[in-house]
Amino acid sequence: MKLKDKDAKELGTLMRSRRIEKNYTLGQVQFKLEKLGLICGKSDIQRIEEGARTTPNPILLSRLCKLYGVDEIKLFKKIGYLPEEEINEKESQMVQEEKTYYNINNSLKKIKVYSSILEAFGYFRETMEDVYDEIYFSMEEFKDKDICGVWIQEESMKPELGDNSLIFIEKNTPILHNEIGIFYLNGQLLLKRKIETEEKNLILFSEDRNYNPILVKKEDDYKELGKIIGIYHQFFK
Repeated sequence: MKLKDKDAKELGTLMRSRRIEKNYTLGQVQFKLEKLGLICGKSDIQRIEEGARTTPNPILLSRLCKLYGVDEIKLFKKIGYLPEEEINEKESQMVQEEKTYYNINNSLKKIKVYSSILEAFGYFRETMEDVYDEIYFSMEEFKDKDICGVWIQEESMKPELGDNSLIFIEKNTPILHNEIGIFYLNGQLLLKRKIETEEKNLILFSEDRNYNPILVKKEDDYKELGKIIGIYHQFFK
């Protein structure tokens, strides 16, 4: 069913405002939709927000409603996608879809995804709200581990970890020679590669060799907080 221009604009305003309330970028929404089993372009989401889609994809709308906490039944009824007499049938279908989705994913590990390393490790938590997303993590071998995800933009770790990469961290685990991890050093949180020399020196390296390596000294306040066990590279800007 084709929407009137006015209705398409109202729908776009609603979707955009809900996304902003959730503090999601278009790229993050695209990633979350992928985790819900829907592959779409960032431009598809943007066109809905701009009111340029007078025949928006109902499946995409349904998933956006799920992400944003919008009442799908009321929205579909308002834009004419769902006649009054079909509401009960639609509700039943939605319940069944939810059961199917969670039956598939009930064996997966739900992990928190933070927007910064500071948030992930709770530094300055007394002045920060504990804000995070949640996704399902499917690697069986880490099912009982303390895993989190962090969106990063780390210039010093290019090209291994590029802009808008989602890294997966196993907390409270030893970081071995030549592994990338999160380190606490003299009040700073660092994302570096750990190198142990034959002389037993400990050096933290950046992937970008324009950044100087850091020699960890005995008197330094040094902790190993977690190692990188996976990377999801964003392919959009």
